[in-house]
Amino acid sequence: MTTQKEKTIEIKKNHLMIVEGQDEFRFFNAFFKYHNISDIQVIDIGGKTQFKNRIRAVVISQYFHQVKSIGIVRDADDNPQGAFQSICHSLKSAGLNAPTAPMTITDSKPRVAVYICPSQNKKGAIENIILNSVKKLPVMECVNSFIDCLLNNKTDLNPPHNIEKAKVQAFLSSKGEGGIQVGLASEKGYFPLGDPAFNDIKKFINLLL
Repeated sequence: MTTQKEKTIEIKKNHLMIVEGQDEFRFFNAFFKYHNISDIQVIDIGGKTQFKNRIRAVVISQYFHQVKSIGIVRDADDNPQGAFQSICHSLKSAGLNAPTAPMTITDSKPRVAVYICPSQNKKGAIENIILNSVKKLPVMECVNSFIDCLLNNKTDLNPPHNIEKAKVQAFLSSKGEGGIQVGLASEKGYFPLGDPAFNDIKKFINLLL
């Protein structure tokens, strides 16, 4: 049975990129703006647990027959292989072809590709890529020293559980913007979106186009 929520997806472009949430939605739109890419519509599915239902909602949407390619972006978290397999299951459940590996694309209609972030062989998320893009900036010496201090302190301090996210927030605090999300920070131009650290994202985009 199709829910009202599944009917709300409006397809506006021939190339789609489906992402986990609003933070990724804002990041990729900022990335497209920076690189003058206007041919891809980013769709926020509202959390990784929603991939199966929302991919199906895309398939039943009006104008889906005009879609030429679909890119799925999901964080690797602690299990990049498991993340990819989960996405493939969701694609097949929606009647779509699934690629044989991340960063490859099917020859079906529409063509389908999956990007596991930061890569198919590494745990983590978009923050890993962002840290790689700023790692040579002088401020990162301060960021790394701060996080190391937290991790090595023997008092009652609570060290961060996600080191990469903590480092990104420490970096943003140097901009006077600690506590904001990666998507908003990207819109404000705090990350060097032209850095080679983002080359895999550009390669993935090229697959879709």
